[in-house]
Amino acid sequence: MANAATSTVTAFRWLIGPGHLAAGAEIRNPSMLPGFRFLLAAILLSISILVFGLGAAALLRASHEQYVSNPSWRNGPQEQVFAQASEPAQPVLAALRAEPEPAEPAAPSLRDQVPTIALPASEPELLTLHQIHSTEVITVGAERWTSPGAPKADGLVTDRPDVVLGAMAADCAPVLFADSAAGVIGAAHAGWKGALNGVAEATIVAMEKLGAKREQIRAAVGPCIGRRSYEVGPEFPAPFLAQDDGNAAFFRTAARAGHFLFDLAGYLTHRIGKVGVAVEATRHDTLAAPEDFFSYRRNTLQGVRDYGRGLSAIALET
Repeated sequence: MANAATSTVTAFRWLIGPGHLAAGAEIRNPSMLPGFRFLLAAILLSISILVFGLGAAALLRASHEQYVSNPSWRNGPQEQVFAQASEPAQPVLAALRAEPEPAEPAAPSLRDQVPTIALPASEPELLTLHQIHSTEVITVGAERWTSPGAPKADGLVTDRPDVVLGAMAADCAPVLFADSAAGVIGAAHAGWKGALNGVAEATIVAMEKLGAKREQIRAAVGPCIGRRSYEVGPEFPAPFLAQDDGNAAFFRTAARAGHFLFDLAGYLTHRIGKVGVAVEATRHDTLAAPEDFFSYRRNTLQGVRDYGRGLSAIALET
């Protein structure tokens, strides 16, 4: 027992400093020295772990208290506020009016370009005919009719302001006439047959019987099938050329062999101008403008049996 105590004391003195060992302390049992070294290292490591744990706990506690005292942290990142009013601001009602950019004005269609006319206080009657591709012209007086039941003819003339004269067409040419000085008007329906046989000239003659003068008459050939659309067969030009060799000017060779393109409006203006009446043609092609005009030939080419008709009308001002 004495020897064990001596060894323990000697080892402890060594541990607390080499100077004590140098002062003459004797280690009587050197084999116990490594055990004391291990024990002291374990104690020092435990103390270090304890100190580190206490420090980390204190840091976590401080962070937790700061988190609890600042609710904005719990609500996620907030926008940075540079200034805050001392009192809550009053709500403001704002209205936003959004207007689309003005669109480019669309090009006016033919229907938009047709001027409107003031009709008399007492509504005039519109008169049309049962058209038969003839040269018959009717002078309108006091008599009236309805359609169906209209007389068969292709021209109308009148000097009465209480009536509107109308010509129906869907590729054929409507022709309107007016002598404003004499107060006489006329309307005619001219297909190729009526044009060839002289329905326009017959209408002019009927107007003259009511007091019109051909040098005062103004005529307009309305929309009809155009010279680039009116394809005809090889036999078609013969009666026109028999009438006048100069009529060859109104025919051009078509893409299809043996066929021709006929200028109906050009032929009519030539015939009307030849008798001394000033005339113009609108040159609208009914077949080529499906959004503006009805066309018998267009519907036929598309396999449609029925077709609409355009109305061209004229009336005297009251």
